[in-house]
Amino acid sequence: MVKRKYLAKWIDERQFAYRCPYCKKTHKHGNDTNYKKNRVENRNSHCEIVKGNIDIVINSKTHRRLDPKAMKLYYDYLFKCKIKEFYKEQQVALNKTIKDIENKAIDNMYTHFEKLIKDNLKEINT
Repeated sequence: MVKRKYLAKWIDERQFAYRCPYCKKTHKHGNDTNYKKNRVENRNSHCEIVKGNIDIVINSKTHRRLDPKAMKLYYDYLFKCKIKEFYKEQQVALNKTIKDIENKAIDNMYTHFEKLIKDNLKEINT
């Protein structure tokens, strides 16, 4: 049996909710005060039509209904995530640049040594 997935319509410090396509009601479930992270929550359905376990997806499309203090914490969290992502991208680019410079230096060194060897061989043969 396929487990049903629903997108959370909103989340706040205490609850999150999704709109049920079967009964057309908005069902609410308790939130463990983790309103920052996107995730999938497994819950028992409150719906009278759909019974059993369901997955509720909390992602960037989920509206955060937070008081001003919590909203600031959430934006700070997003900013830190963006900074970490940017830092990782810069590290990858820097490592690639370093590798390119090392490879070019090695190529130049081989070219220089080849030229020295050829010049020395010419001197020896003359």
